[in-house]
Amino acid sequence: IEPGDAVFIEIDNPNKLFVTSATADQKVFWVAT
Repeated sequence: IEPGDAVFIEIDNPNKLFVTSATADQKVFWVAT
């Protein structure tokens, strides 16, 4: 995970996180450390 990456929570499995490039129309969830 690089700074500025977007971390998403999979709706059907809230324990599963995935990382992708952020775009303006995506809902972003930042993972607390």
